[in-house]
Amino acid sequence: MKKLLIVCTPLLFAGCMNLNDNADLQKKIEDTVNNAPIKIEKIVPPEDPIEFVYSAAGNRSPFQAEKVLLPIPKDRENAVFPIADRTPEPLEEVRIENISMVGTLGFEGGDLVALIRVSASDDSNGVYPVKVGEYLGLNHGKIISINPSHISINEIVSQGKSSWQARPRTIQLINQ
Repeated sequence: MKKLLIVCTPLLFAGCMNLNDNADLQKKIEDTVNNAPIKIEKIVPPEDPIEFVYSAAGNRSPFQAEKVLLPIPKDRENAVFPIADRTPEPLEEVRIENISMVGTLGFEGGDLVALIRVSASDDSNGVYPVKVGEYLGLNHGKIISINPSHISINEIVSQGKSSWQARPRTIQLINQ
């Protein structure tokens, strides 16, 4: 087997040695290049773009509703509205149903401070002191008065498009 491999190897290389007999291959390549069906044109560089200045940047966005200020009718001059520019207090994120009164604290020469318990599903659980004038609940509830037995609250509830109504509520002291 080894002798057969030694004899056949030079024959294989001899078949590949004839490099001068590829004229027909060279002719076929030249014919293909010269008779190419598509001529590729040179790429024309693009023209400089026309500068556009957007002049409507200061106008109202077409994707936002237009704010129209209507005059207040005479019958609604004394209407109730929530204070729009007031910073919300932490207890305004809790539903009024999750708030209960558990006691009061009195100080000499001062008003009563109510102690309320918040029982919500988030991290706001606990007992908090509140004073008259503070806000609590989702409906802009302002504490009007604090008594040893209850807290009086005035809520401002939405009645539809730009219509509000004052609604009094009380939170009773719970006995434990």
